[in-house]
Amino acid sequence: MSRVTLARHRGAFTLIELLVVIAIIAILIGLLVPAVQKVREAAQRIQCANNLSQLGKAAHNYQATNGVLPPGFLGTYPNLAAKQGPNFDGQYVGVLAFLLPYVEQDNIYQQMLSGVPTDYLGVKVVYPSWWTLASTANASLNTIKTFLCPADNAPNSNAQIGALTTFTTPTGFTLLYGAFIGIPIGRTNYLGVAGYAGQAVAPELQGAFTNRTLISIGQMAAADGTSNTLFFGECGTGTDTLTGTLAHTWMGSGALPTAWGTPDIRSGTWYAFSSRHTAVVQFCYGDGSVHGVRKGFTDPASPGYVNYVFASGWNDGQPVLTDAYSN
Repeated sequence: MSRVTLARHRGAFTLIELLVVIAIIAILIGLLVPAVQKVREAAQRIQCANNLSQLGKAAHNYQATNGVLPPGFLGTYPNLAAKQGPNFDGQYVGVLAFLLPYVEQDNIYQQMLSGVPTDYLGVKVVYPSWWTLASTANASLNTIKTFLCPADNAPNSNAQIGALTTFTTPTGFTLLYGAFIGIPIGRTNYLGVAGYAGQAVAPELQGAFTNRTLISIGQMAAADGTSNTLFFGECGTGTDTLTGTLAHTWMGSGALPTAWGTPDIRSGTWYAFSSRHTAVVQFCYGDGSVHGVRKGFTDPASPGYVNYVFASGWNDGQPVLTDAYSN
């Protein structure tokens, strides 16, 4: 009886075929990565817009309870644009701290006020700065997701701003901050809009949130209109020659002027509204809507810059051409 031997042949790639497959995979990955990045960036922008919308709703709910909008911050008083001394006279609590109960952070709000006078957040009284008191200092260490843009992935800053203010100078005005080195104070990527320079110059260009202001939505609606007035905007982690990487905090960074426009810096700036989104900085308006402002407006003579500044003031009486600056 003869024996039949069956030969088995196992298929295999040739070197050329393997290289072709690898090349195809590399091309597919090269096509896929930008698409994934675009989807991720779009999702981050949507979440950021939702955060800003929540702040707008919180401001309206604060108004419904108190009859006025919260102040931008509690700085100097009674001279609201005085040059600040080395110790920052005033509470320097920022607008976002006032909104804590309206963004489901009442526990942190109660922690903040547990060791301070009952009128500590009053706009016509002056108390020691928040970082000198245990309850406010401890509350400031909390991280609040609603106050953070998901596109800003730089939490490890060298310094955190604990006080932010504008004041008049012989030649105009300046923006001043006080920062803490190495203390993990809760950051924020959203600040109130102070207008061109807050209380320092050009009062007709004052924004909704400046030093110790008590402005109502009714006043705003009767003036420039809530749909034409910027409420809150994005501000990314920036750099400074003295402190290096610098982040804003929800406790101490209340409101920011618009005088420096929207510099097209992807990493962000501490002194102007900015973001890590491509080409756009998002803002919440007084009517609660969220829209983008194009980056790159720094020339005071450009229509985009002019209309952006007009939109940041609530009572300037100037028509706002949103197409000149919006995205």
